Amino acid sequence: MSKDKNLSIIFNSKARVKILKLFFSNNNTSFYELEVADKTKLPRTTTMNELRRLTAVGLLDKKLTPTKTFYLLDKKFAFFDEFESIIKKLP
Repeated sequence: MSKDKNLSIIFNSKARVKILKLFFSNNNTSFYELEVADKTKLPRTTTMNELRRLTAVGLLDKKLTPTKTFYLLDKKFAFFDEFESIIKKLP
């Protein structure tokens, strides 16, 4: 079984794994919703649902501007270092 598949089982969502890989590969970068969808090649609705879930648990922080909603990793998340270590080990 591949590492990505194992991680998808742990996190219960291949889409969530793709989004986490994007953010942890660019951990000082904020992305807006459509940008995340484009970069991960996920449907917009799926992306928005996953961003909402990751924000709700505190892993992502959300910044609102008049025209876009930006998301950024919240480095104060209790398990930030552990998540970063796991995600960065993926190919």
